[in-house]
Amino acid sequence: MIDLGTLPGGNFSEAHGVSGDGFVVVGAATNAQGQWRAFRWTQPSGMVEIGVLQGGNASIARAASGDGSVIVGKSTIANGQWRAFRWTAQTGMVDLGVLPGGIESEALSVSSGGTVIVGWSRNFIGDPRAVRWTPQRGLEDLNVAFASLLQDGSELYYANAVSADGLYIVGWGFRASNGRYEAFLLDTGEAGCAPPHPADVNGDGFIDDADLLEVLFNFGWQRCP
Repeated sequence: MIDLGTLPGGNFSEAHGVSGDGFVVVGAATNAQGQWRAFRWTQPSGMVEIGVLQGGNASIARAASGDGSVIVGKSTIANGQWRAFRWTAQTGMVDLGVLPGGIESEALSVSSGGTVIVGWSRNFIGDPRAVRWTPQRGLEDLNVAFASLLQDGSELYYANAVSADGLYIVGWGFRASNGRYEAFLLDTGEAGCAPPHPADVNGDGFIDDADLLEVLFNFGWQRCP
């Protein structure tokens, strides 16, 4: 077991997620001013703060992609509201927005390739809604995107995790048939998605730079029988 330490001057830290390869740990820790800051930890660099959204003063990292290059979570903005974020070393922390009329959001999980992010956002009347973010579609309400699967009046409130390939989402919501709040497993392929494409190497449903990187990172590697 390894003690990951704290940020300089801080006295508390907690780990929330780890990359698929186990080399990158993410979470939140207090700084010298007692403010929460999202961090990225690796054995060579130790615990490093990854910042806040513009105007914010607190952030929390919830999960990391397969290789740890993409980190997701939430950060406050200038008005104190929480917003879901996606972080990479190249882009820094990027605000993923909120549903129309909503005031807060949070990213809770990310696919291995870093292109599918799930979590929740409040809608225009303040109710929580399970959401998914992709570069192509932005932030979308799963209750709208998969309305054909929810015709009985059921609702999806929180998307807590997504599978490595980005196709399966789990969380909890309201089941209309029995009036209970229950866990759900959403197979996004049920909505009539196109069959897998051979160029979609990482299986996240998109053909992009992440597929090329997957090939390059594993070039020459062969699984044992």
